[in-house]
Amino acid sequence: MVLAGKGGLTMANCQAPLTGLTPINDLGIGTYLGFGGGFYPGGLNRPPLPHYGAGRNIADALAAELFAGNPFAFAAIGFSGTARTWTQFEPLWNAHPHTSKAIKLLNLTRGGIGADALAAPTHWYWTTHVPAELAAQQAAPGDVRVVWVQTGLDSTAAFPANAQALQAYLVTALQTIKAQFPNCRIAYLTSAHYQGFSTPNPGREPRLNYEQAWGIKWTIEQQIAGDAALAFHGAGTVAPWLGWSGYGWADGDTPRFDGHFMSCPADFAPDGQHPSVAGAIKLASVLFNDLLDDWVAKAWMLDGPATGDPCI
Repeated sequence: MVLAGKGGLTMANCQAPLTGLTPINDLGIGTYLGFGGGFYPGGLNRPPLPHYGAGRNIADALAAELFAGNPFAFAAIGFSGTARTWTQFEPLWNAHPHTSKAIKLLNLTRGGIGADALAAPTHWYWTTHVPAELAAQQAAPGDVRVVWVQTGLDSTAAFPANAQALQAYLVTALQTIKAQFPNCRIAYLTSAHYQGFSTPNPGREPRLNYEQAWGIKWTIEQQIAGDAALAFHGAGTVAPWLGWSGYGWADGDTPRFDGHFMSCPADFAPDGQHPSVAGAIKLASVLFNDLLDDWVAKAWMLDGPATGDPCI
């Protein structure tokens, strides 16, 4: 049932049934339609040790840049939901006593920008929007060392073709990001939050959000497998090092293992699709806590050395 608020404003369809599906990070060695879960190979939510080690080497080099007095930028790339999350992420970063304030946070998001647009270097997002935002935020392309990319693809295909289409666009998008920001070394990726309560775009779950997490997973696994299309070091470098961060999908108000959930209507805007301020704060907290829990991120984002060993 779709409700109308004051002035005929469309309200979230909070009566829409949940999917009953398990988030990809909770799925572990379980499967969805025959495809394994977990952020990384083997149903794990931590990267394989060689991939972690390569990322940590890059992060240590970034930390050395900061120590030498060479600040850089951490940029958000994605659509309108990404923008709302990033708006709430910045205060978390600024309030934390140990995040490096020499790192400039850049908001390069734009509503409606999916992986297909990010993959096209001639798209107005790259030719007009990004240059304008960099100028407004007093930054240059060469300043960007780390990006957070939350994206998707408006595909009508069924799974796994929809996730595979996202993967194909995302590979090219990451090459485009590296070309646009030649000093970018690390990219954290994620898919979007639960949107099954949407009134303007019903039927988004599981096709456009839940299932597209596998497109992110397969892209990162493609790099881990050594595909030259995503090479991140050496003479053939064409992409940043890849990892997960900020995965906010939960089956509505059904809590994940980490306690994250999004309830309707409180955590959603009136359209039932975008997060409300409260929902964006939850999603920003997921992103921030993921970074704080990531031994690659710790090395570049925190003041002082990131000592200790990761649990992989």
